[in-house]
Amino acid sequence: MMQAIIRINVEEKPVDLVRTQDVNGNNMYTATIDMEDSENDMTIEMENGFEPVSETQLPEIKTSLAKEGGKVYFLANDLKIDITEDFTDGTCSGTFALDGMEYSYDITGNADEYNISVSTIE
Repeated sequence: MMQAIIRINVEEKPVDLVRTQDVNGNNMYTATIDMEDSENDMTIEMENGFEPVSETQLPEIKTSLAKEGGKVYFLANDLKIDITEDFTDGTCSGTFALDGMEYSYDITGNADEYNISVSTIE
């Protein structure tokens, strides 16, 4: 499963649009909007077939984990980051630069079954 977070603006307020992609390539988009005049937030979910349109097209980042020689690596396109020591408790996070943009990542699970969340850093 892969997640990507896209920052959009709704009525001049930033909102994170989270894309979760399962192993079959199905997309689920979730946006949570803080409703200032209410105790409840609004959550919007959109399933496969919906693709958000944005003036700024973010580059596609293919992410995965790889095990080599007793080490665990986080792969983001052609980038390879050794996360062996950070990932021993089943969670790690960090940042990386790719194609002139800065990203943060959060990984949970183990080297065989994991969730990766990547978002841009503004």
